[in-house]
Amino acid sequence: MGRKEVMRILAVLLIVFSGCQCHPEKLTKTWDSRCNNPCYGGSETNDGKGICTSGIWKCSDVDAEPVCEGWVAPEATQCNGLDNNCDGKIDSAWRECGTACGKSTQFCKEGIWGTCPVQQPRAEVCNNLDDDCNSLIDDITLSNPYCYSGPMSSIGKGECRPGFFQCRNGVQTCIGEILPKSEVCDGLDNNCDGTVDEGVNRKPKDIVVCVDESGSMQAKIAKVQTTTRNWSNKFAARTDLKFALESCPGRVFEEDSQVLLRTNLTNAVAFNVEVNKLFAGNTGWEPTIDAVYMTAVPANPLGLNWTPGANRIMILFADEEAQTHFIMPPVTAVEAGAVALDAGMVVHGFLDLQYSATYTPMITPTGGRVFNINGSYQQIETDLDSIVNGCN
Repeated sequence: MGRKEVMRILAVLLIVFSGCQCHPEKLTKTWDSRCNNPCYGGSETNDGKGICTSGIWKCSDVDAEPVCEGWVAPEATQCNGLDNNCDGKIDSAWRECGTACGKSTQFCKEGIWGTCPVQQPRAEVCNNLDDDCNSLIDDITLSNPYCYSGPMSSIGKGECRPGFFQCRNGVQTCIGEILPKSEVCDGLDNNCDGTVDEGVNRKPKDIVVCVDESGSMQAKIAKVQTTTRNWSNKFAARTDLKFALESCPGRVFEEDSQVLLRTNLTNAVAFNVEVNKLFAGNTGWEPTIDAVYMTAVPANPLGLNWTPGANRIMILFADEEAQTHFIMPPVTAVEAGAVALDAGMVVHGFLDLQYSATYTPMITPTGGRVFNINGSYQQIETDLDSIVNGCN
């Protein structure tokens, strides 16, 4: 007979002799020493620490083992001012935290999560850092991107221009601005005071314009008059420039094949009085080679009143091939070009380009240029400007 069976019989006899009217199947174990005593269902190292507390052994059935009821087990650590995991430490919790700028660890203290030790995104500034943590350094947007470090009175005048702020290597820098600088003779307003090339040392220029007034110029003479007049008037206040007008040939029969000085070197106003008289007449022999030779030769047969030390410039307007008629014995374009070069005279030609090769021997060696006499009014005036706009 087993131990449990013996114990059951003894319990029944006790009930019989005591007169208890009880049902054997409802008998409760009361003799076990554990019944109603403290107990702990987990690791004893946790018992009594933090939230972990003991329970009571409950005895119910004589056949059943006592059950420890009411004990509190450890929990996951929380940030609530308690020792939830029963390790003897309050709020030993930690967690990962972060922002767009990075990740770190956040700790709990006295029931409150501490700050996350990571930079918060902030407004981007020019400091070589990614302040707003968007993986771009110094991508700043400026409400006013324009910049100018020169005098405000000079901005927008002459060559002066504002620049744009850019952030480079953590420094906000003005890029692309053009500031006033010393005036040089280049046809530009370098110091941005509204005046071009003032105060610079210019070498005087003596400019001789020779115009073919033969009948073939009927369709072109008005363009020559207008562009030459407009061009020279721009320099009316320039005392360093003088203008002379020649005809090659003249406009009437008696002037055919001749080179004539219409006005000697003078100011733009007096020069234009004669320019306004230009006329394509009834002549037909164009002594353009003779004109270059006679203008440059040291004997000075035309009586030009050259300015001592001035640069000498000659401009031809012609629509036929280069010719010689007036000089005997005749001279060639090569010879005329050599004389001009020796005299330091630069020769330019506004020509019908189909004949330009006949002129280049007396133009190219002098450093001059060939222009198209059939160009527009604006183009011819621009080309004339390019001849004067210089300091040599």
